[in-house]
Amino acid sequence: MRLTQQNRLGGVLGQFAYPLEKIFTTPDPSSPWPPDTGVPSILAFPEDPTRYLVLERTWVAGAGYKIHVYEATTRGATDVRDVDSLAGADVVPMRKKLIADFHDLGLSAVQNTEGMTWGPLLPTGERTLILVSDDNFADDEATQIVALAVG
Repeated sequence: MRLTQQNRLGGVLGQFAYPLEKIFTTPDPSSPWPPDTGVPSILAFPEDPTRYLVLERTWVAGAGYKIHVYEATTRGATDVRDVDSLAGADVVPMRKKLIADFHDLGLSAVQNTEGMTWGPLLPTGERTLILVSDDNFADDEATQIVALAVG
């Protein structure tokens, strides 16, 4: 996957390879739905244009959702805007570090989380991160709002 940095007028400042996690398990073979994985939301740190939060969401039939939030940086990564294909290319991808695994948060359910935004600063100096899920208009899913503190 590629992350493209743009200025406020849409000019490309750089493009970087982002290492997306692999699908975590095999799907239920009786399901007509293939596994789905991707990055529904990326959020820049206001004070550092090289630092991002990346929301990775994976769904697998029979296993459900895996939701991870990573802190990632373009510092040290290769600018790949002139690289036609990343397959086999000698590039340094963005570095990333897991900061939240929704299965470790004690939630009643892990839902189809697809959006995130910054909330207010906390008295501790941390920033609030607000995440929201989409219920897909399905009876067995719910809209869920999660608030986390990010340092």
